[in-house]
Amino acid sequence: MVSGKFSTTDLFSTNNPLKFAHSIKDTAILVGRTSNAEVLLPSPHTYSLSAPIPNPFNSSTSLPIELKNASRITVTIVNILGVETTLIRDRLMKAGAASLPLDLHGYPAGIYQARVLVNGVFAGSQKLVRISE
Repeated sequence: MVSGKFSTTDLFSTNNPLKFAHSIKDTAILVGRTSNAEVLLPSPHTYSLSAPIPNPFNSSTSLPIELKNASRITVTIVNILGVETTLIRDRLMKAGAASLPLDLHGYPAGIYQARVLVNGVFAGSQKLVRISE
């Protein structure tokens, strides 16, 4: 993680401490570097995250994801206050399309987020609406 505060203007200034590069891996783009840290974003060409099916749902739903390469996928459920409530999945997945089952049995009705990491890098989130059973 980069220490200090940088604005968007700072990132593109010629005097900033970050050195830009095009990419470093198949699964991430290097957007900045300091002497002791790298700032990575997942490459948009390595995954595709779709809306949960069904949504809204009673107790379970599925999160469609498509991966270009085999990747470690981590899915956490976050409540409306931004508190991470549980880790649903943390596993290596093969390349291709898959549907990750999400079971929220025992959760109260409400709005949640499924946050997805691909190889440890934030890939996106999807809104989940759980209705009462």
